[in-house]
Amino acid sequence: MEKIFHLSLVTWGLIKETALWFLVGLFVAGLIHQLIPDKLLQKYLGGKGFFPIIWASLIGILLPVCSCGIIPISLALHKKGVAIGPCLALLVAAPAVNPASIGLSISVLGFQLTLGYILTVGLSAIILGVLANIFVPDIQYIGGKKKSGCCNVNHDEKKGKVLKDNVISGLDWAFNNLAVELAPALVYGFIVAGILTVFVPTDFVKYILGSMEVFSFTITAFLGVIMFVCNVGAIPFVASLINQGAFPAIAIVFLITGPATNTSQLLMLNKAFGKRAMVLYLIVLPLFSIFSAIVFHHLFPGINISFTIKSGTSHSSSFWGLVFVSVLVIALLKSNHKHHH
Repeated sequence: MEKIFHLSLVTWGLIKETALWFLVGLFVAGLIHQLIPDKLLQKYLGGKGFFPIIWASLIGILLPVCSCGIIPISLALHKKGVAIGPCLALLVAAPAVNPASIGLSISVLGFQLTLGYILTVGLSAIILGVLANIFVPDIQYIGGKKKSGCCNVNHDEKKGKVLKDNVISGLDWAFNNLAVELAPALVYGFIVAGILTVFVPTDFVKYILGSMEVFSFTITAFLGVIMFVCNVGAIPFVASLINQGAFPAIAIVFLITGPATNTSQLLMLNKAFGKRAMVLYLIVLPLFSIFSAIVFHHLFPGINISFTIKSGTSHSSSFWGLVFVSVLVIALLKSNHKHHH
């Protein structure tokens, strides 16, 4: 009974941690779907060339969203005609790096580890994007067609109303189409992530991460894939592991696999972009992060990390958690109703 209570607390904590950014992701996805001109996206992210993948990786660094929140944004871009490669590159870069995580990482882990972490994220995003353009086929888009609104406006006084109508239409699409499709996978992922968080023995994990290097990096990659962490939250976690004897280079592995992959995100990735995209994502990120960690470990074998982590409680808003749960419940009811018709 105690484990069940602990599981419910952990799951609620995961929901609160994700709530605001997933809602922001839906909001941004709706605006992208309805307001951003196709020509603008095609100019910078269109086509299957190399530069759109670079642009997507750079844009991802500026978007402070979690791995679940970036799925709606990426899918909205794909619906606007952006190729699969830049979309998957965005899925790597956005949750793994942002200005806040870079600043915290430099202060906690030092400049060398932070540089290794950022380079690994960038190169992983580019490699995944290139491979996706080659191996992942076009998909069937989720949701309805873009609603009319901004075209053929002849009078300035109508522009305000048109903008408002477009925003409303975009949000209607995001919460009534996109959320309905993604909610079941997200809820299942929360439950799985909560179970893993409660039942994985922490002391054993900390012990094995200071043993054989390749084995340690592989175990770290596995943990990063199954755990549910944001990039800022992952930094104190991995710093505490290093402080207890783990190889410093595990930070490079965990700070990409932790924030950029988790069970919810992978299930939604499969739903949004197909099984081949999910499998490619799940192979490229862990393998390249392990390779980068091995290179870093041999380039800087005697690196010393000194840091002080202040303990504290999470201040994630219960209000946003409740809003998020309400959105999920409504989406699940609509999804269930949809499948029965």
